[in-house]
Amino acid sequence: MSTQPTTYQHLVDIQERLVQQGVLKVQTAANRATALRMFLKLNKLELGDPVGREFRVSFNAQCQALVEHFKEQGKTPRNIGNSLSALRPWRTMLVSLDTDRAIAGDNLPPFNQAFRSVLKDHPVKLKFPAQKAEFPF
Repeated sequence: MSTQPTTYQHLVDIQERLVQQGVLKVQTAANRATALRMFLKLNKLELGDPVGREFRVSFNAQCQALVEHFKEQGKTPRNIGNSLSALRPWRTMLVSLDTDRAIAGDNLPPFNQAFRSVLKDHPVKLKFPAQKAEFPF
């Protein structure tokens, strides 16, 4: 796994591979890409920017801001719903990538990186404490 921050372009590249593999239809991918571009424009972001809070912890609030923006533009409720539906798979993809990185140990906070390093350099033998506690080992 890469320790580089995930960018929106990275998400788009993954989606393009899904289209090439026949997992995702071209039109569906185009609709999703349009929704992502609208989200980025509203948040003054570009494809090359790292994915940040706006697509993680603030995602729901940012979606609400997008809804308000669409309402101001006179978009229909159906159009707004379709745009949000097209945006959610991007978030799902990001959560999956974040989960994979967390499991692999990439992108850990500094304390966790240091703790992992200490454990790696000085392994803890759990057999003795487990025997003392009378756990079968």
